[in-house]
Amino acid sequence: MIQTVLQKISNILFYTDGCGITTTCGSLTTELVKGQTVKDALKVSPVDIIDKLGESLEGSFHCAILAVSTLHNAIADYLLKKRNVKVQSYVLFQL
Repeated sequence: MIQTVLQKISNILFYTDGCGITTTCGSLTTELVKGQTVKDALKVSPVDIIDKLGESLEGSFHCAILAVSTLHNAIADYLLKKRNVKVQSYVLFQL
């Protein structure tokens, strides 16, 4: 879920039932985009997560990719809802 105030992300939440590294990547992703514009949040890449977490991600780079992919899908959903585009709600995937 994404909420904005004055066109900046003020609140962003995620849910996961994945491993600890997945939770860490999701949490870091939300921290990176809080206070950013939606446009700037779209610039976050898995490399940003990997660079911040370093060796603790060894062998789990897919968790960073999943976190950022989920962010980008959440932003797309937010933008469609903001424009009142009627879309069928479904979960592509969750962390």
